[in-house]
Amino acid sequence: MDLSKGAVSTNVDGLDQADNTIVGTATPTITNEFHSLTDIGWYGSAYRLTTCSTQFFYGKIYEQFRVKWVFTTAVSILMIGSIVSAAAPSSAAFIVGRAIAGCGASGIVTGVFIFWINVPIGGVTIAVIIVLFKNPKNQKIAKSPLLTKLKQLNIPSLFIFTGSIVCLLLALEWGGTTYSWGSGRIIALLLVAGLAFAVFVTLEVLQKDRATIPVSVVLNRTVVLCVLYGFCASAAFSVIDYYLPIWFQAIKAAQTALAPEDIPAGMTAIGFPISIGAALFISISQNVFTNVLRQRLSGVPGIDIDRIIGQGATDLLQGVPASQKALVVDV
Repeated sequence: MDLSKGAVSTNVDGLDQADNTIVGTATPTITNEFHSLTDIGWYGSAYRLTTCSTQFFYGKIYEQFRVKWVFTTAVSILMIGSIVSAAAPSSAAFIVGRAIAGCGASGIVTGVFIFWINVPIGGVTIAVIIVLFKNPKNQKIAKSPLLTKLKQLNIPSLFIFTGSIVCLLLALEWGGTTYSWGSGRIIALLLVAGLAFAVFVTLEVLQKDRATIPVSVVLNRTVVLCVLYGFCASAAFSVIDYYLPIWFQAIKAAQTALAPEDIPAGMTAIGFPISIGAALFISISQNVFTNVLRQRLSGVPGIDIDRIIGQGATDLLQGVPASQKALVVDV
């Protein structure tokens, strides 16, 4: 991976991680501003709904179009969502902004002023993509008419899947609060969600290799276990991330630990050791890794140690005699 790809990856990953970690902390302040304690669930759900709904869609888009322009479009959508959320005059508008940003497959930070952070970062990312980023040489793009490519995106399946998730979320948000679990609205939403998901699965099976997620991938044991792990880990983390700050700030009054004018300095003091600690010990680990690798490779006869260390991680065995590859791997 060249430096331009690294820069793009770092910027976009930073935006996503910001949403996943900071959003919960700012939620109490946002509910105060919009007087919308009952909308907390939607602040996270709206973003994640559109993220998960368009995830499959992006997978098909990357198969049909150049990575560079798909990536640029996704970051642009993120910026639009960030601007909508930053300027939101109400809780409903804020949720819409979250949903738009989710379509960009990236995160946004809660807090009216903090939202604007995503705009310059996204702008820099787009500039880096356009100027420096090159499409992967091994990406195979089918040379077919635009209409044919659009058909390959399985757009009907996307809408059906999104509808299923929306109905499920509405039922879970309203059930037991706005309406009783036994009300006709909640039962209808659950039935529609189940029916729509069943239709989505049926369409996927019928399309075989052209499906959004081919059956061969769904039945892969590694994929299934990763899906289960990701679902459980994300569910556990998100609940704590969104509701623990309410306890800290509303009950424990944790926001009074520092005077408002001292918060920037305090955040800087906390952030600095995190960054410098990582920087120092990554460098130390690299030094230890290189020295230990060189020391152990010295016991393998007939190899050029400098050449091996100079290779990339996946090209480590290039230039190693076939008879010595097993010994190098054991090192």
